[in-house]
Amino acid sequence: MWALVAMPNYNVKNTARDVFVAKEAVLQKKISQEMERAKEFTKSGNKQAAMQCLKRKKYYESQMNQVGSVQLRINTKEKMIADHSGNKEDR
Repeated sequence: MWALVAMPNYNVKNTARDVFVAKEAVLQKKISQEMERAKEFTKSGNKQAAMQCLKRKKYYESQMNQVGSVQLRINTKEKMIADHSGNKEDR
């Protein structure tokens, strides 16, 4: 957190965006892995383990939705700031 305070504002926005893009990629990978594991457990007849995998998959999907919401809010706020600064320059 200390490093974010010393960084220029545009770098903080890009860094935050990069972090959320990376989180989204990691979550997508975990979703794929859990789906594959669930298929393997189903084939081997271990339904309880398959259900656990599907529950984790559902959790990761909800996390991914939250990350998407945060990214949308960041983009919206960036546009608002850009519009506001554009209005100041017109004056």
